[in-house]
Amino acid sequence: MSIQKSATRILILAKSKLITFYIMIEDKPLVKIIQKYIPIFLAFLLIVYICVSLYNSNINIFTKDLIAPLIIFFTKSFLIAPYFLLSSSIRFHLIKSLLGYNTSFYKSLKSVLISSSLDAFTPAKINDFARVKNESKSKIVILSVVLERIIDFSILVSIFLFTSTSTLIIRKIIFPVFIILLLIIGLTKYKFLYLKKILKILSCIQLTYYHWFIAYQIFKSSFSVFIKASQITNHAYYINFIQFPKFVFMTIISTLPISAGGIGIREASSITIFSEIDSSIVLTSTICYGIAVSGSLTFIGLAYVNINKFILENKSGRTS
Repeated sequence: MSIQKSATRILILAKSKLITFYIMIEDKPLVKIIQKYIPIFLAFLLIVYICVSLYNSNINIFTKDLIAPLIIFFTKSFLIAPYFLLSSSIRFHLIKSLLGYNTSFYKSLKSVLISSSLDAFTPAKINDFARVKNESKSKIVILSVVLERIIDFSILVSIFLFTSTSTLIIRKIIFPVFIILLLIIGLTKYKFLYLKKILKILSCIQLTYYHWFIAYQIFKSSFSVFIKASQITNHAYYINFIQFPKFVFMTIISTLPISAGGIGIREASSITIFSEIDSSIVLTSTICYGIAVSGSLTFIGLAYVNINKFILENKSGRTS
């Protein structure tokens, strides 16, 4: 009991010190300059991240056989990115409501967009805690993010343990059920509150599953581009090695909080996991997958942050 009291006192003291420090530096000119140009600096870092990733590739991607397929691949990935943002926003919104924090969906979407602007620069999805900046109840938001990570990890481990037949059954049977669940949640506003909570939990699980399944399809497409370009005679044989459980195992390893956006860990682990395929193809495909997913989310997040900031600055300029 005394240890708990001491820990609580330490946390309260630390919080008060942080608030005092923030108030002290808030009006400093240097801090204001940093706050103003951080989004632009992050945009520059994103470009550096993409250039370094491509430079580390062992395959020359600027060949006639690769340029067109890669443009198509990155375009498709960029068009899929809004789905990731929307599904993450819906899940975040549902978890907040389960914890008793009811806000508009737009607020949840805005929080996810802000955190996505840091996706490529932080390890183990720590960027999701940046949602606190846009929300009033920070404790609930932090708990929501922690619950999201628990759901992610649980679903990934479950997929890894299940066979490919089991995941096929999940896709074929649960998808229609998922649509029905969302309709029931929308139609029952005040009735069957306990049922609504159960439906929200099931919806969060289903959204998580489809998030990772679509990510796997992008990962597999990346391999398909490079295997076909390498002019291997039986490319379908090698693509069959890109299995969902293997992708999930690689994803679990890449979530370790060691490197920004899982860069390095993902590539190193993928070479071992997909050892049946040439290591240069594995490395380049995994790098392009990282750019396609993390890069797209970061780009959209940064675009939103910069556009929103520009609009706010124009409004404040007109009022003054």
